[in-house]
This record gives sequence, structure tokens and C-alpha cells, in this order.
Amino acid sequence: MPISNVRFIRATAILMLIGVAALLMMIGVTFWLSLKMEGLGKDIEEARRFNRVSIELRNALQDMETGQRGFLLTQEDAYLVPFEAARTRLPAILGDLGEDVFADHRAETARLREIAEGKLAELSRTIDMVRAGDLQGALEVVRTDQGKNLMQEARGIISGLLAVGDRRLSEATGQQVSSTRALQASIIGGTLLILIVVGISTVIALRYTRELLLTRAEMRMLNESLESRVAERTAELGRATTEIQRFAYIVGHDLRSPLVNVMGFTSELMEFSKEVFRDMDALRERTGIAATPADVQLQKDFDEAVGFIRTSTSKMDGLINAILKLSREGRRPLTPERIDMAALLEDASVNVRHRVNERGGSIAMSGTFPAIVSDKFSLEQVFGNLFDNAVKYSDPARAPEIKVVSGTLGADVSIDITDNGRGIAEGDFERIFELFRRTGRQDQPGEGIGLAYVRAYVRRLGGDITVTSKLGEGSTFRVRLPRTLKDATLEA
Repeated sequence: MPISNVRFIRATAILMLIGVAALLMMIGVTFWLSLKMEGLGKDIEEARRFNRVSIELRNALQDMETGQRGFLLTQEDAYLVPFEAARTRLPAILGDLGEDVFADHRAETARLREIAEGKLAELSRTIDMVRAGDLQGALEVVRTDQGKNLMQEARGIISGLLAVGDRRLSEATGQQVSSTRALQASIIGGTLLILIVVGISTVIALRYTRELLLTRAEMRMLNESLESRVAERTAELGRATTEIQRFAYIVGHDLRSPLVNVMGFTSELMEFSKEVFRDMDALRERTGIAATPADVQLQKDFDEAVGFIRTSTSKMDGLINAILKLSREGRRPLTPERIDMAALLEDASVNVRHRVNERGGSIAMSGTFPAIVSDKFSLEQVFGNLFDNAVKYSDPARAPEIKVVSGTLGADVSIDITDNGRGIAEGDFERIFELFRRTGRQDQPGEGIGLAYVRAYVRRLGGDITVTSKLGEGSTFRVRLPRTLKDATLEA
């Protein structure tokens, strides 16, 4: 089954979420285990500290006892070096017994201090006795086994502490190993999951890319054939447009010929009717016959009928002129030139500015007015008509306010002309651009061809015109034009 854009996006999003979830899981587990490993590291360090202090105390006691025995046997001070060194270290070691690592063994550490102090006192006493020449007395002190008993008790307590320290060290090390394995497992599992996600994503992407390339190849073939068909249809459309313009021009001329005849004969008929009614009045005067109401009504009806014919022919003449104007504009070649839009809009507003000023209104321009390359005559017709409509259809109850705002829309230029006039109903936004169609109150002269001209001009220049409006508040006409008149537009 081909992969649609929706399926591809959905699958990619799901896989990305899985990958992100796996990555977040790895990060979370790693962070948690790192904290746990940090705590276990502290536990191991404390266990090692616990054992080290215990061993140092045992070694210090043994060194002092060894030095004392050597001195008793030889009476040489050289054998007291271990004793002196151990005695120097002993206060610091006893101080270490007060650390937090021994918090659960305060009784044992207190007893060890007493034993160490007692042992040191016993050893120092015998050494002093030997130095004083009382070797026999020193030996008698040794034979009391007081020092031996203290040493055995110290070894027993220290052995118990070392067992506790070894157990704590073993437990912390085991937990550390387990945490390390868990960390490795999470990394391996998360990595495998990410690799699976990447693999599936790669397969889907390759499949989608292959289908996309095939689709593009098909589109390229279709575009090539479409371009030829579009060129053919464009040529046909150009020929049809030319024929329509020629037809409109011919029809306009053919319609004007009988219309001129009708208008001429109507004038002659009017003059003839005047002569007939004058002769009838003269005949009544000679014969003395008074004019009847029917005679008076006949003359009135005849004048109204001729007046209606003349009004209708005048309106038809205006419509024919509009058709001819559109036809001539379609055949007029466009002349592109560089145009200063600010100057062109200012010139276009001059024709209505005095009418606006008379009513206390204003015309304001703002924004950027970039220069464009286009047909100046067409633009003058477009904006002249828009300014004229803004004044013509202003609200009599308030002074006309016209705002012109210019800017850029991508590669195009936009010009908004906003008024505070009557406004246009939303349903008539397209109708106002149709030929011979008018909306709203019909209290202004015109045949409904102005905006049709404007749209024809703008579209021929390669642009477009739209309107937004609200009844009773005003309207905004937006003209969008290319910065440069294209060759295809020039040939239209």
C-alpha cells in the first residue's frame, strides 16, 4: 500500500515520540543510578574509613607492645622506635573513633579508648621502671597479664568492628555492582530501542522517498504534457479573446449604426409632431372647435413616448460606448515604464481633492510606495476610478475620509484605498465588478462599468483587486500588482 503524506507524518511522529521516550528513559535511569552510585560511593568510603581506623588502632597497640617487649629484653632505646611512633599516632587515631562512621558503635569505641589509654599507661610504666634500673619490677608487672588481657579485649572489639566494616563494604560494593549492571542494561536496552526506531524510520523514509521520486517522475511527465496542452489552450484562449474583442468592436459599430438612425429619426419625429400639433391647433382656431381632453392627453402621451425613446437610446449609446472602450483597451498595447507610485497616487487624488476639501474631508497616504515597472495609463485609470468612487459614494452625513496605504506582499506591491462611505453588502463583493451591474441606492449617475474597467485593467497588468466592506462604515479596495510587468502580460 502506498504511503500517504498523512500516514508518513503520523508514523514519523509516533517513532519520534518512541525515540524521545527511550532517550528520556535512559537519561532518567542514568541520572537516578548516578545519584544512587554517588550514595553507594559514600557508603564504601565510610566503610573503608571504618576499617582503616580500626586497623590503625590495632596496629598502633601492637607496635607499642612490640617496642616495649624489645626494650625489656635488650634495654636498648632503639627497640622503642615503634613504641614512640605508635604513641605519637595514638591520639589522632582515638580522635577518629569519634567520627560519624562509628555512630552506631559508641560503646565499643569508648571501651577501646579506655583500653588504649590503659595499655599505654601499662607500657609506659614498665619502660620507665626499666630505665630506673628496676627490670625485675617491670617483669613482675608484665607477669600480672593486665596488658595481655587488655590487648586480647582490644583485638576482640576491633575484630568485631572489622567484621561490621567488611559487611558494610561488601553490601555497598554489591549494590554498586548491581547499579552498574542496571545502568549498562538500561543503556543497552535504550540504545537497541533507539536503533530499532531509527531502522524502522529509515525503512519508512526510504519507502516514502522512493514513492515520492516515482510520483515526481510521473508528475514531471504529466507536467511536460500539461505544459504543451496549456500552451495550446493559451494560444486558443488568446485567439478566442482576440475574436471576442473583434466581435465586441464589430457589434458595437453595427449596433451604433441603427441606433444613430433611431436617434435621428426620433429627433425628426419630434419636430414633425410639433408641426402636426401646431397645424391641429391652427385648424381648431379657424373652425372654432375646442381641443378635447383626449387631444391634450394625446400630445402629452406622444411627448412622453418620444422622451422615453430618446432616454433609452442614450442609455444604449452609453452601453455601446462602454463595450467599445473595453474592446479598444483589450487591444491597446501595454507600455511598461518605471513608475513612482507615490507620485502617481498623488496625481490621481488631485482630481477629487477639491471635492473632498469642500466637505471638510481629507486624503491621507502612508506606508512604503515602492516603484514598479508597469503601464502608467492603465494605473491612472484604475486609481482615478477608485478615488472618484470613494467620493461619489461617500456618506452625506459625514465628511469623506480617504486613506491610502501601500506596502509589499512577497514579490508584489499592494495598495489599499479605504473610505468611510456607504459601504457594500457582503453578497455584492463580486457583483460590483461585473459589467453593467450596480448595487445599493441608485442615486448617482453611471452605467455600472467603472469597476469592471478597473478589474480588467488590473488583471491585464498581472494583478488582482479585491474589496472588503461593511454597510454604513466604509470600504477598502486592495490592488495587488507585480513589481515588474511580465512578458506574458504584455502579449495578452
